[in-house]
Amino acid sequence: MNEGPDIRAIIAEYAAGDSPSVIARRHGTSAEVIREWLEAAGVQLRARGVEANLPMDRVAKEYRRGDGLPVLGRRYGVEPETIRRRLMKRGVKIRDQRTAQRVRYGRHGDIAGLAAELGVSEQRMTELLLAHGLLFDDPAAEAAGTADAEDVT
Repeated sequence: MNEGPDIRAIIAEYAAGDSPSVIARRHGTSAEVIREWLEAAGVQLRARGVEANLPMDRVAKEYRRGDGLPVLGRRYGVEPETIRRRLMKRGVKIRDQRTAQRVRYGRHGDIAGLAAELGVSEQRMTELLLAHGLLFDDPAAEAAGTADAEDVT
């Protein structure tokens, strides 16, 4: 017996900033079906045409400072993929989050310290930070002080 989609979970994921495409992969369906379910549930969908009005000078500066694609997407009301595509078009080097090496978090200094204080494994802490776009991987920018991650303390 098929119980159907968990609409509350889908709404929560969308409200947290996940795109219909990401949610669809998670739930084994298409982005269009996710949009239909959200609309049927009365959720106002984020505008898809906002892309043309993005303040790309500011977006690029914030990305270079260390803000991740998911953070910027939520901030500007567009998909992280839109941010990535527009940054690449401007010649901005996109960080490979799988190789992100270091974060700066107030008194913790690194992922291990933050994970220990919060009582989670380094792996779980890394997953959470990646999911929220709070890691950066440009040691040169870090040394120059231009890639500040958000302070979660």
